Parts: sequence; C-alpha cells; structure tokens
Amino acid sequence: MSLTSQSSPRLATLLTGALFVLLGTASACDAPTVFEFPRNAIPWSPPVQYDFWWALTEACAGRQGNLRDVQWYLWPEPGAIPFDGKLYDGYWWPRDNRIMLASGATDDGQVVRHEMLHQLLQLDGHPPEYFDQRCEGIVKGTGASSSATADPALVAHAFSFGPEMLGISLSTLPSRPRASVNNGWFVLDVQATNPTSDPVWVPLEPFLDGYKGLGFTVDGEGRSGGFDMPKEYRIFFAPGQRRHFYFDLHEPTPTTFVVRGGISGRYPALLTVVVDP
Repeated sequence: MSLTSQSSPRLATLLTGALFVLLGTASACDAPTVFEFPRNAIPWSPPVQYDFWWALTEACAGRQGNLRDVQWYLWPEPGAIPFDGKLYDGYWWPRDNRIMLASGATDDGQVVRHEMLHQLLQLDGHPPEYFDQRCEGIVKGTGASSSATADPALVAHAFSFGPEMLGISLSTLPSRPRASVNNGWFVLDVQATNPTSDPVWVPLEPFLDGYKGLGFTVDGEGRSGGFDMPKEYRIFFAPGQRRHFYFDLHEPTPTTFVVRGGISGRYPALLTVVVDP
C-alpha cells in the first residue's frame, strides 16, 4: 500500500506536447494493515504503459511475475483512498491479487510500481531491502531517512559535501523513446554519484515544506521540469554510492528537447531526448 502524505509533496512531471508539473505525494508507509476490500471499487483495465512499468519493477526487485494475475480497480470517489483515518494513493490485497488506485494516481509511476512491488513480493509489508534500497527512486519508498539502512560507522564519520561535487548523469529508458510505444511513456533517470571514497552529506535547497532532491529542467519555452522532494535537509551518500530517481514522462508525438539534470537546484548534466514516431 502507498500512503498519501499532504505534508511531504513531490513534484512529478508529465510530457504531453507541453510539459505540465503536477504536485504529487511523498513516500510514507507504516505498519501493514489489511482492510476489507471495498464493495464499491470499480473494475478497471490498466493502460499499455503498465507492462513497461511492470518490467521496470521486475528488474529492480530481481523477481518475475505475471502482470495478468493482477485484478485492477479504481476508488470510485475523487481524491485518495480513505482507510482507518489515513489516505492512500494505492492499495494491494493479497487475496485474489487485487490492486486499487486513487483516480489521480493511475499515471503516477512511482505509486503504481510500489503496488506492483507488493504483488511481486507477495508481501503487504515494506522490507527496506526492496522499497528503500533495490528499488530506491523507482518505486514510492517508505519515507525512511537516506541514512536509515547505511552503516552507522560511515554515517558517524560523514562530512558535508557540496552538491556541485557530485557526478550527475542522465539517461532514458528505453534509450530511444518512441511515441507509438507504451502510449508514449518513458523514463528519465536522473543519477547522482559520490565520486569519493568517503561518506558524505549533501545539503539540499529548501522548497515549500521539503527540500529539492534529484530533478531536472527542460530547455525552451512551454516546458518545465520536476524534482523529488524529500523531507531531509541533506542526503547521505556512502563511498561511491549512486542514487537515482525515475521521472515518468509522456510524449505521444515525435519531438526533440533538451533536459538538464541535477540535485538541490543545480542542474549541470545535459541530455538531448529524441522521441521517435
């Protein structure tokens, strides 16, 4: 299940001719509770890009499964799914492999892949090994701090390291997106690597009630960008550690544009994205 937290938003991005910036939600997961499946849930057929998102989830989890085993449903009311005083973007039921999504989350790859990961693991809990490590930046995580799973000795000896010192790189999945494949959906992978043999803390610029994490901008008029928005004012990197974040982009017509990727409001990396027919 993927919990909504209005106090910890994330800026996500969709490309649809012009690029729109949407205010999403950050990761926040607590102890698993299995709720009774709502009788008014609406059966739903997922769009084509879910096959692509399923493959991404299989790859990070190191697990394989059959997407056709999942029964998909939509929450019939506007907004998030309310259970026991909490709001959820999506929820997975192990019985009959059912996933229900809030109507506003159907195009949120981070949320959808979070529920897909539950399905692949067949677990209603959130093992950090998968949600915060193997699939970090690919699925909506648990909201744990960046140092939560790190070696305490490394954390204790980490020093401050400016974001401009990180190695930044950009790539797309697939490497050459096509407007006619996956309904025009593809992934922009923004990566930051600690190039040193030392543990470091990288400070982040504040934004609203969070901080600017990994993100990107788009050159040219009529297009914008997006960035992850953690609650931490600094991000921990172990020696040589690479962190990344998947931004799900939608471009249903052929086009070419230039993106700049980075972290903490600094975007030094440059990539020309070509979307073929």
